[in-house]
Amino acid sequence: MQALISAKAGLGERSRLAIFLYDCSLYSYLKDLAIKLVEVGYAVDIFLKDWDINPDFAGISAFRLHENIRVFDFTSRPTRSQVMRRRAKRLFNRLALCVSLELQDKPEDIIDRSILNRSKEIVNESHYRCFIGVEREGLIWAGLLAETYKCPFIYYSLELYAEDNPVFYRVYHLRAAERRYHQLSVATIIQDRLRASALLKSNGVEHANLLYYPVSVGGGVVREKSRFLQNKFNIGDDKKILLYFGSIHASRCVTEIVALAGHLDDDAILVVHGWGPTKYLDYLQSIADKSKVTFSLGFLAEDEITEMVSSAHIGIALYETTNANDRLVAFSSSKIAYYAQCGVPLIAFDTESFRDLMGHYVCGELINTVGEIPGKVRRILENYIAYRDQAHAAYERFYSLDGNVSRLISGLEQTLGAL
Repeated sequence: MQALISAKAGLGERSRLAIFLYDCSLYSYLKDLAIKLVEVGYAVDIFLKDWDINPDFAGISAFRLHENIRVFDFTSRPTRSQVMRRRAKRLFNRLALCVSLELQDKPEDIIDRSILNRSKEIVNESHYRCFIGVEREGLIWAGLLAETYKCPFIYYSLELYAEDNPVFYRVYHLRAAERRYHQLSVATIIQDRLRASALLKSNGVEHANLLYYPVSVGGGVVREKSRFLQNKFNIGDDKKILLYFGSIHASRCVTEIVALAGHLDDDAILVVHGWGPTKYLDYLQSIADKSKVTFSLGFLAEDEITEMVSSAHIGIALYETTNANDRLVAFSSSKIAYYAQCGVPLIAFDTESFRDLMGHYVCGELINTVGEIPGKVRRILENYIAYRDQAHAAYERFYSLDGNVSRLISGLEQTLGAL
């Protein structure tokens, strides 16, 4: 472990917060939150242990410009034995679920002992106003330290791995500890009211202090179209780009979207940008109509994402509708925030989450089946300026980093001030 970025002397009376991420990536909106907290007067320590050291979603190099952020990075490449233990744990979880065996893994057995002990040494040297535990294991890490150092802590939930989630087995052994520490936390940071309701029900929490923080992007409204995709793939100005952006998996209906591209009008093409399993990517390229589908595979630097998205005309955001985590996604997806920021109208499934968004701003069209996409593309393009303006309005209301962080910090101050 190495403290990659050290705070300089002279913090004065700044309130220090600690953010804990365990087997969780440092996404751009978490990075941005830490920077914004420093800008309003906090000092922030980030305790990071990421299982998947690649890809680097946000990168910590930006923290070098901020003297009051320290990063303690415990990430190392998993050993073969660690990988095997993780697989065995997940297999055991599956078996336990099949026979309705309740698991009660102890919190101190969930967090690596050496990491826990080293973090105790670091925490012992500073006074913290609050701990923030990101996701289940980050919450457990923060909760264990909070019990030792009598510090209030907050649960920051990103994903809803509840009982209806197809990968619930991955976190089944964490459930007892998650519920325990969620009930002891002084507040819950979550993206919106629908996800909050689902999380509280899953964890048996009757009352909670909720601090809403939708996934956000900074930089303000983008009004000018770029030519990023046009230049990169030699796409003519006569073509309207329908963009799929993000993780490329079958659960995102990418197979159906690619197969459907041949039914788009002559002036529309599909660009699939993102990353996914090699075998699945090869399959998609084998079934694609090459005159209607372009693949842009791999990761972009964070500052290139807006350029890429703003060169598209319509964005696709299709998620499974069978579980709360994927169904309630309108305010918890980076791609939605980027689409809104860039004035790119979206096409999404007709779920309660997207109906909530569209009830405020008609920034796209909702569908019940993938086969409706060509007609919805045509409808959006016929009244494009209106949809674009609504997308920008949605960004300013729901996805603007500055506005959302301001509201979150206000709620944080009220919470801590009341203790």
